[in-house]
Amino acid sequence: MREGEKAHNALYSAQDKQHVDAALEQIEKWRTTFGDYCEQQPSLRKRECRTKILSKTSDRITEPLTRIRTMLNELDKWVD
Repeated sequence: MREGEKAHNALYSAQDKQHVDAALEQIEKWRTTFGDYCEQQPSLRKRECRTKILSKTSDRITEPLTRIRTMLNELDKWVD
């Protein structure tokens, strides 16, 4: 979560193309790391966490972070 927040902040505070590109790279790295983590955890994999959190129907960072916050508030529904 913390790394996702850092990536989000880097994107929205980027001053030029170089910083935007670096922030976008950071976001994609975070998405990969988070998605891999979801696949490694049986409870999260069973509930298709990766697909539900990292849906491609929205932006690459803001919506996934919102979904993670919701998931954390309802954690008992996501883990066994």
